[in-house]
Amino acid sequence: IPFVAEGQSPLRIAESLDAGNTVAIYFIRNPERETRFAWIGGLIEDDGFAFITLASNPKVDSFEQAKSLKSIGAISSDAVRNILTSNGVTTFDLTPSAVSNAKKLLAGRFDAWFSTITVARYWIKQEGVEANTISVGKTLVPAAGWITASKSLPAETLSKLQTAFAASKSDGRYEAFRAKIK
Repeated sequence: IPFVAEGQSPLRIAESLDAGNTVAIYFIRNPERETRFAWIGGLIEDDGFAFITLASNPKVDSFEQAKSLKSIGAISSDAVRNILTSNGVTTFDLTPSAVSNAKKLLAGRFDAWFSTITVARYWIKQEGVEANTISVGKTLVPAAGWITASKSLPAETLSKLQTAFAASKSDGRYEAFRAKIK
């Protein structure tokens, strides 16, 4: 499989997977996507959505607390919009880029950022900022990140990828890799 590194919004990832013959390295597994795509292996199965704030601001541990905030950053996604609005949160600023969300949080343009914990920590680190600059609230919505494939990916290729990923988990290579990104 030729590797092309490309950051995409969740909507674009889903479109690419639907178009066929694609593997996405990190995609959230949820009930709506369960039968739509093929699942190769769980990358970060202990992840979830939480409110990320600057350490100098109060930690946000619930949707109830978030309702009082003036501005909450989030990724442009119908699923994320639905999570926020169904929990009564309406003051959000949707952006198609996690990089932009990290920068806006660090610049104080959001009171909080609603994101998966892994994505937020990664992009804050990419901005050259220490991890203790932010506070991570309680996980409010579990979100396991998986390696995902198009349903049309040949069964033999899918099986090889699943076997190779399982081997990397059993022999310690995956844990060594994950330790570098935490």
